[in-house]
Amino acid sequence: MILTRHILREHIAPFIYALVVITGLFLVDFVVQILDSILTKGLPWKVVLELFFLNAAWMLALSIPMSVLVASLMAFGRMSADGEIDAMRSAGTHPARMLLPGLCFGAALAVFLLWFNDRVLPEANFKAASLREDISRKRPAVLLQPRTMIQDFDGFRIWIGSSDPKTDSLRDLTIFQLDRQNGGAPTLIAARAGKVRMDSVHDAWVFSLRDGQTHTPDRDKPANYLDIGFRELDVDVPNIDSRLHRTDKGYRGDREMPIEDMAIQKRESEQREKSLAKEQSDRIFSDVRWVQSLLELDSASKARPKDTLAAALPVIRPHPTHPIHPSSARPSPDTSPGLHSGPAVFAAKAGAAHLPAVHPHDAVLSGAGAGHFLEPDTGSPVPSARTVHSLAVSRLAETTIALEQIQWERNEANRYLLEIHKKFSIPAACILFVLVGTPLGILARSGGVGTGASYSMTFFMLYWAGLIGGEALADRGRIDGAVAMWAPDLMLLVVGSVLVSRMGRQSQFFRYRWLSFPGRALRRADSA
Repeated sequence: MILTRHILREHIAPFIYALVVITGLFLVDFVVQILDSILTKGLPWKVVLELFFLNAAWMLALSIPMSVLVASLMAFGRMSADGEIDAMRSAGTHPARMLLPGLCFGAALAVFLLWFNDRVLPEANFKAASLREDISRKRPAVLLQPRTMIQDFDGFRIWIGSSDPKTDSLRDLTIFQLDRQNGGAPTLIAARAGKVRMDSVHDAWVFSLRDGQTHTPDRDKPANYLDIGFRELDVDVPNIDSRLHRTDKGYRGDREMPIEDMAIQKRESEQREKSLAKEQSDRIFSDVRWVQSLLELDSASKARPKDTLAAALPVIRPHPTHPIHPSSARPSPDTSPGLHSGPAVFAAKAGAAHLPAVHPHDAVLSGAGAGHFLEPDTGSPVPSARTVHSLAVSRLAETTIALEQIQWERNEANRYLLEIHKKFSIPAACILFVLVGTPLGILARSGGVGTGASYSMTFFMLYWAGLIGGEALADRGRIDGAVAMWAPDLMLLVVGSVLVSRMGRQSQFFRYRWLSFPGRALRRADSA
């Protein structure tokens, strides 16, 4: 029990240190990304702090597993350097006994991180995304730039020749007040000098002008205008809405949902995929049966004289008030293949230049079983091959669209599957990093602290590269989402198991003798 408490105490301080440093690095990168919004949007400091606080959730979700590796490496590295590991071996302590406290530490963090990723992180991501949208809609406060046409005010255009920021005085002002209601010429106000102040009560900019003129157009006679000179004049310009309006998004993304909601969305995507696939297969099967029936009827019609067949079978035209819909193109299994209007509809939808213009209202069926279409202008029969071709062209376009929809639903379900397993695989990495960090810390005495640090950085990069690469492949539908998230953990498990098996030996995990060969060769050349 004393040994367990001692090893756990050795983990706490390095873990906190690594957590602060790694989270700080994430925070610096985030500040660089949003620095422009902070400076140009005029955000209150409370909103900026809230934005940092909400985004700190995903930073913690990533930095906690990384801090576990650093803590295990530093804790066992220090004990190994001070000879405590040798003392434990001399006392007969098995290496697995030294590993157990670290595993318990990692398991406790894994349970906490699983709850954090499922309950806290989605809500923080949702609120952070809503706040970012609100900030993006916020217009920055207007700066009265001299020698620039200011168009931020609704219904006004302002030109300022020069300004003095210390006294808020302006010179050579021109204000255009637009007439948007009547669409007439704007009212022009010109002044030699003036000052500007903000009226917070009425939320307006007040321009106090001196020594100027107003040119107001005559609404009845646009060619005339009223010219009035003034010594002093106050012009109220309504301020733009520079306030931050807080709203909530109307939807949640996959990273803004708990596991239960993502599982529901995944099942719905899979059901839509199955429904689309079944509908498409039924449609293709129905078209194959229809083509087969059409070819059989075509063969039967060629066995009889053309004039006799036309005289024996009546001509049926669809009524104009009952248009033929595409759904009628698919006969039911118990329907005779004679009376249906599928090819007419599909020929119209295909729209190819080399096909006859067969419209549902002009389609003519040559009898209840003949299977031929008649040209609307000449009345001559349309060959079955051309009818089938028109059906094939239309069906090819519809099948392409349906396959794209099926693939989209499949990728959507895979993305939800990926996010579900991510909430488990990242917490599990807390335990696996202990398996890697503990042996590395013990072996660091032989290879040096720098060697242990280089090992940890290597595993950091490999793990996160595998995680990000697997997520990118899963989003494109190349691999299964569960495989993408658990493959890096499997890599850690294999490497950690090999390292643990070597914990009892006081030897380096990697040999670097081949690196010293060039140096030995150079020394021999110099001595010669």
